[in-house]
Amino acid sequence: RLAATMLGCGLLLLAIGLVIGEFVAPRLEQYADERKAIARDGNVSLAGAGGAWVRDGNLVINIAERSSALDRACTALDRDPATIERSTQALVMLTDDEAAARSFVEAVAPRAAVSGTVEQVADTVAAWQAVGVDEVIVPDFVLGRGRRRAEAMDALIETLGPRFGS
Repeated sequence: RLAATMLGCGLLLLAIGLVIGEFVAPRLEQYADERKAIARDGNVSLAGAGGAWVRDGNLVINIAERSSALDRACTALDRDPATIERSTQALVMLTDDEAAARSFVEAVAPRAAVSGTVEQVADTVAAWQAVGVDEVIVPDFVLGRGRRRAEAMDALIETLGPRFGS
């Protein structure tokens, strides 16, 4: 009887530890890291753990919500939100094929991604800039290889550079 009671208590503690470790602790750790970054560096990424905000529709709203939360955290720390550099990272695929663009974004989910023509990508970056994003980091490994990668990078630089002053 004592063994059954102890086993039950042990399983309950195991379940509580699992819930805390899987759901509560990661969110608290991210919150703590953001507050430390605000206080220490003034540089914070607006990319969420899931990155689902990069989809059409909720794209700007979710970045705006995250930016608003960052502003509130700055205010709580007596820090001017304008002193924070805000960046995000997104996988980018340049294509004229709308079905391929949709397929790419769905395939890499939950990672942040944007796909379409270089102008569509530029419009997305403009929407991010409108809600306070200062920098967009684009990993090049999805842009192809060799000459294809160089051409994609050139297209992004030639289109985004003049529009955003980089």
